[in-house]
Formats: sequence, structure tokens, C-alpha cells
Amino acid sequence: HTVYTDFKTLKEVMINVQKIYTHHLYNATTRDNDIALLHLSSPVRPNDYISPVCLVAQNSDFPPSTPSWIIGWGKIADEENVPYPGTLQEAKVFVVDKNQCQNQLIKLLKKQNMLTTHAHLQITNNMICAEKISWSICHFL
Repeated sequence: HTVYTDFKTLKEVMINVQKIYTHHLYNATTRDNDIALLHLSSPVRPNDYISPVCLVAQNSDFPPSTPSWIIGWGKIADEENVPYPGTLQEAKVFVVDKNQCQNQLIKLLKKQNMLTTHAHLQITNNMICAEKISWSICHFL
């Protein structure tokens, strides 16, 4: 199931997912190519609160501080995942330089004494780093 909220009626609507298309090069260990498309069993009607998501073209460049939106069912706080079936979340974020992001990732892993066990985590060219004023999604943990 997937859930979205119709803000006109303030009702959540459940829609079955017919098929999930994950990236053919997705790597669960490194989280490289971490993207999926959902084929819904019925159409979603666009309105003032629901609109299509634009996908990024290959080799797109987003300079640091570019405002962006993230959407998903992942973590809503450190160590707190969206509970099943989960309401689709969105947040406004700002692009961060990939080198800065990699450095933040290394610092976080060192701080949590996880550098040796998670040394395989790297910011790749298939990733966009972003942060929000109060938190950062540069890290993977």
C-alpha cells in the first residue's frame, strides 16, 4: 500500500501498489542507486496538494544550497522509521557539496565508532546530498 493525504478533505487515501521497480544497479550495502518507481493500481488525481514528481536527468548538476524536496517513507528522525503502512513524507532541503557530505559521513562514523564496519559507505555520483536546517541526510544511518 501507499498512502497520501488529500489535504482538501484531510483524509489519507490508501492505494495499492501494483508493482515496484527498483533501480537495476541498486546496492543495498552501499545504498548506491537507491531509487524506485511505484506503479499504482489506480490513478491519483492531481490537485493543489498532489502533483507528479519530477525525476532528475542523468548527469544533472545541483550546486550547493539549491533548494529541493525529498519524498519517501524513510526515517523521520534519528532511529525512527515511518511506521507501516506509513504516510508518504516530504521535506524541503538544500543541496550540500558531495565532498562536504563525505566528510560529514566519515565524522559521523568515527563518532559512532563505526568507521571500520561501515568503511564501504561512500557518496557516489549517483547520490545527491542534502540537509535541512535542523538535521542532515548526508548520513546513511
